[in-house]
Amino acid sequence: MPSELLTEAEIAATIQPLDQARCLPGRIYHDQEIYDAEMEHIFRREWVAVFHAAKLPNPGDYLAVELTGKPLLFVRDAAGEIRCYSNVCRHRGMQVALGQGNKKSFQCGYHRWAYDLSGALIHAPEMPELKDCGIKLPEVHTAIWQGIVFVNFREDPPDLHEQLAQLGSILEPWHAGDLELVYERPYSCDWNWKIMFENGIESYHILGTHRASLEDPLPTHISYGAPGDGRNYAEIHLPFNLAAGDLFAEDAVVPALPGLPSWASEKFVFWAVYPNLIMNQTPDGLQTYITLPHGPQDSTFTWAYVTNREAKASPNYEKFKKAQEDFADLVQGEDAVCTRPVQESMNSGDYEPGPYNQRELPVWAFHRWYVHRMADGAEGTASW
Repeated sequence: MPSELLTEAEIAATIQPLDQARCLPGRIYHDQEIYDAEMEHIFRREWVAVFHAAKLPNPGDYLAVELTGKPLLFVRDAAGEIRCYSNVCRHRGMQVALGQGNKKSFQCGYHRWAYDLSGALIHAPEMPELKDCGIKLPEVHTAIWQGIVFVNFREDPPDLHEQLAQLGSILEPWHAGDLELVYERPYSCDWNWKIMFENGIESYHILGTHRASLEDPLPTHISYGAPGDGRNYAEIHLPFNLAAGDLFAEDAVVPALPGLPSWASEKFVFWAVYPNLIMNQTPDGLQTYITLPHGPQDSTFTWAYVTNREAKASPNYEKFKKAQEDFADLVQGEDAVCTRPVQESMNSGDYEPGPYNQRELPVWAFHRWYVHRMADGAEGTASW
């Protein structure tokens, strides 16, 4: 990263041991040049989580998404594989699909060029000679990990499953690929993507922001984090306060998944998978949170819940679904009360980077990872 965007002193302050380190400066949360550098150094180089594969269950299902300024088209092809194409017509640049739906082919609305589910051009009005000449929508690398679709813009990206092999082993008992989507809840955020991501990966704010909703069942003082140096994720452990009772009423619970480890009934574990995925386990499934940036002060934070396919047969399913959605609205609303003013403070120029609390260890670990990526392996970060 150029020195005018992040100084050597700022990098040095962040990569110190936790009890000596300082947070990153406020301008990384609003500066356009820094945002552009993030798109180049992180979101166009790393594996980025986008959505649950269960959102496109059938051949022909598609979803149009914008990421790092690039229009993308995700399609479940005829063979059942999810592919990602550049959503830019090879003729004059119109997007070939908008929104979400199901189609056998995609026809550009500008001049009616058409492409099949493999991205190949199959029709160009008044230009029949182009039909079999090999014109295709450029393809972007995709991978499905724990039921979540990731993209990577590099020509030869690393293997995502190898990168996350340790975490994949921990999550194996949940059989994420077999779980069904209960709900997806996108929240528009007029604050920087990192503010939302960092908020979701530390437990220190529970005692303030979520004092009324979460502090009793998930007490801050017994929570703890695990660092992410040398890997692409960090952990946050939230042991249950059994005396406080369950988060949800008995008539809003579906049967638990079989074969889960004993610790799964003793605590929530949140995993912060850099740069933009948070997930936690539950007795019956997995909760995920995906942050997608749209600008320096514009992002989307999407909650989603997947559970076992037999859950819909439960007489409690509708209450279960509503309880999950209402809970997402409650917690996200509480977070917005703080995250929006944080953005305003970062914009003001009055913020002086403060120290990390021990329960913000995952934020510290993410900042170290962030600096390493943004500074292209600055001295002092290369050993992680």
